Amino acid sequence: MPVQRFGAIDVVDVGSAGFTAIANTVTRTVLWPGKVATVIPAYDMRAGKKYVLDACGIISHTAAPTMIWDPLIGVNGTTGDVTLGVSPTVAAPVGTTIANVPWYLHFVLGVVTVGIAVSTAKVFGTGFVTVAENATTTTGMPLIVIGGVTTVTTVDQTGANYLDVAFTWGTSSASNSIQCIHATLETRN
Repeated sequence: MPVQRFGAIDVVDVGSAGFTAIANTVTRTVLWPGKVATVIPAYDMRAGKKYVLDACGIISHTAAPTMIWDPLIGVNGTTGDVTLGVSPTVAAPVGTTIANVPWYLHFVLGVVTVGIAVSTAKVFGTGFVTVAENATTTTGMPLIVIGGVTTVTTVDQTGANYLDVAFTWGTSSASNSIQCIHATLETRN
């Protein structure tokens, strides 16, 4: 008998408003609170399960600073969670100034195994981010690969986990701002 597939986990519907912008800092900060938007319920993980994360928002900057994207999983929903593979440090979109241009992130998390004991689930993930060059064209930077190099073996599958992404600006400036408008998490099996 084929596996029944569902399009979404009920607790992670699209949010009704954007999240707090990250601006004027070089501190690694989550783009959205995983506890609100991208929850994996306790005991939901099983070997072979796949979760798909989609997020989007707007970004503004001057002087093309660098940026780092870092997908995270864990029970905190903060930058204290475990990385799934940080992106390389990349220069922000072409041009010295952009204002409120769209960015899009797609990430797939796979569960390899789930042990009997707490903190023994083994997971991995890979995905990409792209940022438009300006607000009036559909062209953008090449894809920024995130994840794919780290397999985490210490996820506690007995409690809720939060899948989110931390972001770090290379320079602190009031004109450097990124905001997640919404993030959704679906299970495909």
